[in-house]
Amino acid sequence: MLAAELLGRVFTGSDAFAQAPHGGPIFGHTGTLMIAFGADLFQPLTEYTGRADELTQRMRAVPPAPGFAEVLVPGDLEARTREKRLREGIPIADDLWGRLSGLALSLGVEVR
Repeated sequence: MLAAELLGRVFTGSDAFAQAPHGGPIFGHTGTLMIAFGADLFQPLTEYTGRADELTQRMRAVPPAPGFAEVLVPGDLEARTREKRLREGIPIADDLWGRLSGLALSLGVEVR
């Protein structure tokens, strides 16, 4: 978060454009900085992906902290959720499904 604050607010100078009371005391000074990197800019893409895979394997091999079953890396939970949704579908609350189904039927759209 410190890096995000330094790059997004301090580096960009967003404080100079803050307009009270817009955004309140926290978000009123929020700036944005976007940096794009090409994974193959400094080395072949295959070398980059190999090194990235090796790093994530080393991170997952670390013993988990007490009370945790495993070490996760960014994207693990999202990948698991995607796999589950592809397999089981996207859960929708019964009341919302009822409203959506009713709306679809009123518009002549078939609901399965």
